[in-house]
Amino acid sequence: MLMLILSACDRNNGKAVTSLTYSASLSDVPESTTFQQSTESTLSDDGVDAYVIFADEKTTINGNGVTFENNILTITQGGIYRLAGTLTDGKIYINSPDENKKVKLLLSGVSVSCSGDAPIYIENSPDETVLILEEGSVNSFSDTAREIPADSTDYATAAIYSKDDLQIEGSGTLNVNGNFGKGIFSKNDIDIHGGIININAADDGIRGKESVEIEGGTLNIVCGGDGIRTNEETDIEKGYINISSGTVNIESKLDGIQATSDVVIAAGVLSVKSGGGATGAYDGTYESFAPFGGGRHPESSIYSDNETDAASTKGIKADESITVSGGSIYVDSLDDSIHSPIVTVGGGDLRLKSDDDGIHADELVTVTDGQLAVTQSYEGVEGRNIDIIGGTLVVNSSDDGFNAASSDSSGADAANFMNFSLLNFRGNPGGMTDYDSSCNIDVSGGTVIIIAQGDGVDSNGSVTMTGGRMIVYGPTNGGNGALDYGGSFTVSGGTLLAAGSAGMAQSVTGDGVEVLNFYADGTENTVYAVTDNSRNCILAFTSVKRFESVVLASDRISQNESYSFFSGGSVSDYTENIYGICFDGVHSGGTLEAALS
Repeated sequence: MLMLILSACDRNNGKAVTSLTYSASLSDVPESTTFQQSTESTLSDDGVDAYVIFADEKTTINGNGVTFENNILTITQGGIYRLAGTLTDGKIYINSPDENKKVKLLLSGVSVSCSGDAPIYIENSPDETVLILEEGSVNSFSDTAREIPADSTDYATAAIYSKDDLQIEGSGTLNVNGNFGKGIFSKNDIDIHGGIININAADDGIRGKESVEIEGGTLNIVCGGDGIRTNEETDIEKGYINISSGTVNIESKLDGIQATSDVVIAAGVLSVKSGGGATGAYDGTYESFAPFGGGRHPESSIYSDNETDAASTKGIKADESITVSGGSIYVDSLDDSIHSPIVTVGGGDLRLKSDDDGIHADELVTVTDGQLAVTQSYEGVEGRNIDIIGGTLVVNSSDDGFNAASSDSSGADAANFMNFSLLNFRGNPGGMTDYDSSCNIDVSGGTVIIIAQGDGVDSNGSVTMTGGRMIVYGPTNGGNGALDYGGSFTVSGGTLLAAGSAGMAQSVTGDGVEVLNFYADGTENTVYAVTDNSRNCILAFTSVKRFESVVLASDRISQNESYSFFSGGSVSDYTENIYGICFDGVHSGGTLEAALS
């Protein structure tokens, strides 16, 4: 009689990993499993080529293409193999030459531990190996910490180790304890379609040399290396990581996600905590706009991008580009939350918390859509060029909110400290002596809110605003300004409000847009409004901090009109209120602080 597995018990391995521990005891593996019998007709009806019930030396096999000897299950041809039971200090070894037939392991409640090798070792499976997690099943694979073989350059570095493509699907649970090194590794591609996958690894959680694609399922990864990584460096079409669905939770000692080419996130939920997370004070809500501290952490890799000098603890990192078009992304990182030469955000909900940059791009940051909140950072968004076309951005920073800079123009801020001009009423901007024309910030749409303790908007080149809305709460100290640029800041459309200290203040140049510059003794948590003579609001806001000077440039300001600046009072009949900022409505009450003409 053949044995059809209808149930398999795993008393201890069904829990998701929740802490940074890198070892597992073999006692966690269940000692026995019970099964129910079925009829012989099941073998042909479900297409299974062989049934294997692990019970150490009492292991039973029914079918073809598989042998069992010395606690090693060897699979030598493509086919479907249903596995269940417990194998203590053994392994599953796949060496199939079939180029047109996959090896499919139907995991139906199986626990395998191995003290000297990978519990699953795929030597050869050219048409891909598929791990199918049967519904309701709990499956566990654990290796042990051990010395690297002194006489070998070819050894398994993961609990699930493959030299060919690997795919995981189904709706059951897979627990992987990579106590020697990685959790899951493939020298080719890894494709995950489903299941609940819990990985606890001393090194990387998942590494696919050529690619990792996540198209479904739930992954919980706790690891001492990178959470998910690729490392292909010769094939320009490989080395990518794609997430198009599913839920991914990562707690990594090093980078959360690292790709040698591109990272693409289209949908799903991604939560990353890397390097222990940001260490500064944080009140848990990005809506509060509390000014965050933190600065640069002395143990983070921001002092050197050379990983031989310092460990990299970034949230999401790619050597070529990072593209986000959808999904919900939460990153809490010691180093940059998102880091790549080119970063594009075209949708989704991103919430980033970092001891360094929220987003860092050596070349270009582009935002066209989506919701982006940097709740804590040293610099919020940094890149040689920053292009805001759409979306809503809320940026909190202990230094610059936006910073357009390159590696060879870092001296501009120091030069600007010695060369600036104060505001006059409809005055001209000040300037920096150090200018880098390759560094620019362009705002043509969207809504940007910046709360910065350093410069609010800092460009070593120029700033151009042709549309959108940008509200800048700059520094309270006189050593920085709400606006800081080396070339020009030209506004030809949209609405800009910059409120900050007066000591280093710069204004902007209006190109067909009127600019109002004035001093005011502003206090936090107070309503302020700029209105026309009928008390219609050009803009009203509840300030989140003190300020001394204000720059307001808007295509809603008319040259021949006179305007007033009020403190206190209330705003009614508005159509839009974004985080306490109204771009229309009627103001009433309050105190007249300044008449603007």
